[in-house]
Amino acid sequence: MPAMSIPASSAARRAAGADLGSACGAAAGTGGGAGVSVGTGIGPSIGPASYEVGPEVVRAARDAYPSSPEIIRRAADRTTFDLWTA
Repeated sequence: MPAMSIPASSAARRAAGADLGSACGAAAGTGGGAGVSVGTGIGPSIGPASYEVGPEVVRAARDAYPSSPEIIRRAADRTTFDLWTA
């Protein structure tokens, strides 16, 4: 069974989920997803307080999520990115 990766951002997950039946159908060669067996899994995820990032990721995150400044967290000695919120 081919693997399908769902992107990390919530908007991308919604977009991918909207077309999941078609994608599964195409992967199985049925064209519509009927009768297709789909397996799911949840992988490990780095927590919002643990994903330390540099200035290039801070800039990219601010550009990608201008209305969500809370995804970047600054402490005295490091900056982290909240993947769970993004």
